[in-house]
Amino acid sequence: MTLPEATRAGPSRRNVLRTGALGAGLVWAAPAIRSIDVDDRFIGSPGPNATTTTDTTPTILNFSGQFDATGAATNPPECAVRQVATSSSFAAGDLGNATLEFDACLNGVFNVTGGMFTITTGAGTLTGTLDSGTVTLLATPPLPYDFAGTITGGTGDFTGATGNVGIAGGINDFPGTSVDGTLSGTAILP
Repeated sequence: MTLPEATRAGPSRRNVLRTGALGAGLVWAAPAIRSIDVDDRFIGSPGPNATTTTDTTPTILNFSGQFDATGAATNPPECAVRQVATSSSFAAGDLGNATLEFDACLNGVFNVTGGMFTITTGAGTLTGTLDSGTVTLLATPPLPYDFAGTITGGTGDFTGATGNVGIAGGINDFPGTSVDGTLSGTAILP
């Protein structure tokens, strides 16, 4: 094997290192240093072209609980019978402890023609309308009732809530002063 003339004459140390490094598959490059302009407006932010996402999954609260309430049945001009009730505190599933107030307007055959309800908890209130239901008129109490309603809003943690409720139980005397029942429903929070 014969070496090229320049190699026989004695390669420079630099050429030997370069040839050896290339032959071994090693490449060395000097680090490049350059300055970069940074737009300080976007430090710590997603940047002008970034997209951000917000979790839009609603929170669903299911609730149910039995209550005892005091109430009154009256005969105002707008209703054949108006039954109101306010409960003591009771456990209501995902809502925790709650109180219930309802005001049902009944026609002459004891069907709900309107009304409202408020569920109050330590986290806020749920409010809505009584949309349908009936009270069964019997010769002796308790008089069974079954109301359905729509959650139309709330306060505190329940601001913007929607959903539905069912209120069913018994009116335990003719003046409607003793009412018991079960509140159940679903609240959907934005």
